[in-house]
Amino acid sequence: FDPFDFLEGVPREGFDNLRYIELKHGRVSMLAVTGYLVTAAGIRFPGAENIPDGFKAWGALASTDDGKNVLLQMMAFFAVAEIANRDIPGTGDEHVGDF
Repeated sequence: FDPFDFLEGVPREGFDNLRYIELKHGRVSMLAVTGYLVTAAGIRFPGAENIPDGFKAWGALASTDDGKNVLLQMMAFFAVAEIANRDIPGTGDEHVGDF
């Protein structure tokens, strides 16, 4: 959907790539809002009880051992999610957004 013809002359592959990026960023944003609301409600994972909610968490993540463990867990989750959701050529007729 391009009502203002911003992508006029862009090949289909370029348009599909932009759509893929938009869908992925939208889904990550929805997860981020959910995580913000859950921590604001006081729900914490084991080991992260001492991490404050909201923007105060950034300082605690870098300065405490619990925070460093949480950062490590986040990075491991991101790596596994990226590997699991990558496109594998030759696995079928996939379309953009078919994660």
